[in-house]
Amino acid sequence: MDFAALIARMDQQRTQWVALPDAKRVQFMRPLETDFARFRAGVSVELICECVCGWEGFSEADLLGAAIGSSDPLPFDAALWTRVARDRIEYMPPIAEALVTSITEHLKAKDDVAKN
Repeated sequence: MDFAALIARMDQQRTQWVALPDAKRVQFMRPLETDFARFRAGVSVELICECVCGWEGFSEADLLGAAIGSSDPLPFDAALWTRVARDRIEYMPPIAEALVTSITEHLKAKDDVAKN
């Protein structure tokens, strides 16, 4: 059995996309249940940075300015995302909301199964 493929499929089920301002979007992975306790105090920038695993619509021009950077799409990089996220506070609310919703929906689905 290919366990790496199975893990990848499980992880894929935990991923979702969130629309951001300026026609951009990020992909995040719902945290594993053992990480839910880390969210009890709220959704921090650090937690958001850890959960985001992809993006669309980002270019050097977005990050450096059109006069300096290329308009070609940038591949996702976790370190770059962390720098962007920490400097673009307007991205945090929609991601935080989506993370909380994904956790809540996961727990509700588990509860629904347990009731049946």
